[in-house]
Amino acid sequence: MHKQEEASLLYLAILGDIDALRAGIELVRQRHGSSSLRKLAEVCDEYGAGLIHYAARSPHLPPLQYLASGDFGLSVRAAAEFGNTPAHDAVVSSHPENVIWLVSEAGADPLAADREGLNLLHLAAYTGQRDLTDWLLTNTTCCADDRARNGATALHFSAMKGKINVMRSLLSWSLRSLDPDCRMLNGATPLYLACQEGYRLAAECLVDEFRSDLDARTSRGLSCLHAAAQGGHVGMVRWLLDRRPDLAREPDGAGAMPIHYAAAEAPRFPLPRQYQQNQQPDQAGGGGGVLQAIRNQFRKPPDPHNDLIEELKKFNTSNLKKTQRLAAQGGRQVRPKSQPFDSTDGPEQQPQQQPTTPGPSIPASRSHHQQLQQQASQPPADDRP
Repeated sequence: MHKQEEASLLYLAILGDIDALRAGIELVRQRHGSSSLRKLAEVCDEYGAGLIHYAARSPHLPPLQYLASGDFGLSVRAAAEFGNTPAHDAVVSSHPENVIWLVSEAGADPLAADREGLNLLHLAAYTGQRDLTDWLLTNTTCCADDRARNGATALHFSAMKGKINVMRSLLSWSLRSLDPDCRMLNGATPLYLACQEGYRLAAECLVDEFRSDLDARTSRGLSCLHAAAQGGHVGMVRWLLDRRPDLAREPDGAGAMPIHYAAAEAPRFPLPRQYQQNQQPDQAGGGGGVLQAIRNQFRKPPDPHNDLIEELKKFNTSNLKKTQRLAAQGGRQVRPKSQPFDSTDGPEQQPQQQPTTPGPSIPASRSHHQQLQQQASQPPADDRP
């Protein structure tokens, strides 16, 4: 079978036209004989996704049933290069009817994990499919506390995408057995991820309805304000400062303040590469408005009832100005001593000039406070609604 013929079959599988798919397979049989049908399991793309993976991505169920039920040697548990099964692809493509048929009729394993440790429940929560999430919890062995390789639960995945309905469903399942402050391996909570990605309504839901802890820190000492500041989410920063003004003066484990993270590049939390073709890129705001929102905390009228806070404000402001003067005079280069929150659970790494993984990027030729000085001298960016 030629490569062009394989590509045509993959296209027919995802197209969703059962008659066209049957005609294409019959044409292959006529050209190469009946023995070629047993080789349909070898037809795949560059990432190892075969005909049944493509049929699972189709909005129509008959092609998937035809390929899975026919005598073609295609397994519904076949894993592609990244460990994704047809059921994984059906979830990410938002075709719950395909998922339900694969699990309930064709024998797909709902707990099968891809290379990142994501099962069907994780992906349903990430894509915001509440009905499918409820079905998986009710009719399969999936559990709200199932963990991915980095320790993330379905609640983490729904919080990082702002899927409030899914969050409520997960937290109300099994008599609230799932802790709203459950942690990943690096200590991140669902509230931290919601702040990192700028979903204020999701953060409000976690705090007001489920009493999530605003003081929770990651294993590196990062607060929710560090996460929101680095992500460039002005509205989230202001909401956090309204709730907890003291967070602006609380450093991470290496002494870096939230204002330092506001000048750094925002890390992203994309799905693994095999799923990204169906996702739209997230939008992130600029950091200028965040810097201004945090700096405003040092300009509020003095509180006569708390002299200690006023002394801390003066100390932070004078220390920042001194560091800026040193940087402007060509003095020592100043950088935060730790990386902001990373979705991986490996050891802390040094900053790179052109990172290929999520994380901050600070050019070696410029100090952190030189960037801060330049941004502070410019008008703040417009706030996003």
